[in-house]
Amino acid sequence: MHFDLRAAVPHFLHLHNAWDVVAFALVVSTLTKGLCDYLGTYLINYAGFGLITDLRIISTKPLCAVRRASFIATPPAPFFPRSSTT
Repeated sequence: MHFDLRAAVPHFLHLHNAWDVVAFALVVSTLTKGLCDYLGTYLINYAGFGLITDLRIISTKPLCAVRRASFIATPPAPFFPRSSTT
């Protein structure tokens, strides 16, 4: 089986030497790998932050309802307690 790497290189680049084709393939593969790594990391972070945000909203919603009800039922204590000496 024979694979010609020059078939994967655009003709307008006029790369006739085999080492030029190899160098071009290395540069293109490095750029492609970097782009795929970036996109993969971005998508994983996007999904992870979305999941954490949804979990945070779900877990704090009942707690916020309890806090709101307790504030309505009992008034807050004064910030500075009154001194008994005055």
